[in-house]
Amino acid sequence: RWKETFDSIQDGVTLLDANQHIIQSNKAFLDFIHKNQNEVLHSPCYGFVHNTNCPIENCPFVRMQISKKRETMELQANGMVFEVFVDPIFDDTHNVIGAVHIVKDITNGKQAESELIKAKEKAEESDHLKSAFLANMSHEIRTPMNGILGFAELLKEPNLSTDDQQDFIQTIQISGERM
Repeated sequence: RWKETFDSIQDGVTLLDANQHIIQSNKAFLDFIHKNQNEVLHSPCYGFVHNTNCPIENCPFVRMQISKKRETMELQANGMVFEVFVDPIFDDTHNVIGAVHIVKDITNGKQAESELIKAKEKAEESDHLKSAFLANMSHEIRTPMNGILGFAELLKEPNLSTDDQQDFIQTIQISGERM
């Protein structure tokens, strides 16, 4: 039941030979590239995955042949975002004879990540605006409050003339109205 199992995998999976030619692809991979098995069989994968006639710069398959371990890259196509994994297939002497090429649709995750970044930036901006508002309000309250407290202290002077008292009271009232 290999074929049913292989085709039930939700990520696109393609088996490649050492020359990046497609040996077999599952249904999800064929759906991603809008092709059927006969159209892709024995063709180089980069023609379908990267839409080029040769491997792209920084190709994960080429990197995997050197590192002999899983290599990845992110790919955008048809308004979707994919993560591509390339895992080596070895012979008995540890030579790379092919690869398993996995293409995972991460569009929703990338959109959610983008929305979280925007929400974080908006929250940071709101926090900055709140801090600026509070600093401004603190200044706006502190200035008239200093006038009120200062002139109230002056009213305690025992030898204060009536005119000075009235001036101080008027300053206190104006400062209170500003608050």
